[in-house]
Amino acid sequence: MRRDRRWTIAAIAIVAVAAAAHAQRTQGITASIGLGYGSLSTDLTDNADEHFSGSQGAAVGSIALGWAFSDQWRVALQFDQVDEPNYLASQIGGNTEAIATFWTAAVAFYPSSTANFWVRANLGLGRIELDRQEGNGSAESFAAGLGIGYDWKFGKSTPFAAVPYVSYQTIFNTGNFGGAISSFDLHGSAGLLQVGVALGFGN
Repeated sequence: MRRDRRWTIAAIAIVAVAAAAHAQRTQGITASIGLGYGSLSTDLTDNADEHFSGSQGAAVGSIALGWAFSDQWRVALQFDQVDEPNYLASQIGGNTEAIATFWTAAVAFYPSSTANFWVRANLGLGRIELDRQEGNGSAESFAAGLGIGYDWKFGKSTPFAAVPYVSYQTIFNTGNFGGAISSFDLHGSAGLLQVGVALGFGN
């Protein structure tokens, strides 16, 4: 019984020392650049009340620059973009390129000051651009999103980390697309689900 207690106390002591030795997040600049794979889904309607909806996958790029206020909170300006070169060809015709762009303010929270798991909320502006043979057009609207991730530190003393993440962002109902396709009165919403890995600094 005493030996079991000693092992228990030793295990608790080791965990406590490891937690104390864990590299702490401090105040300062944070930055990240990420690459992932995402599924862009849209639900669009034209002036004939014809619906074009579906989803398609492509590479997604992400860049963020921000500031850590404490070991549990950080804010950043975030940019995400996905480019679908042949989007929903069976519905809206071939040679249609769809580009979805998000400019958002991101707030990340670490539930534990000694762990590297975080959750994130995004608020900002989203834009959908369609480039067709008839010409191109775009529409913007309010955007929001949620994400989770983990800062996998390269070492205790390094500010760099590999950051796997999963996120979902949506562009709410847009106004009519402008540009050369404005005559179609095309409008709708879009969502982007992405999984990726970023190179983070100052996490």
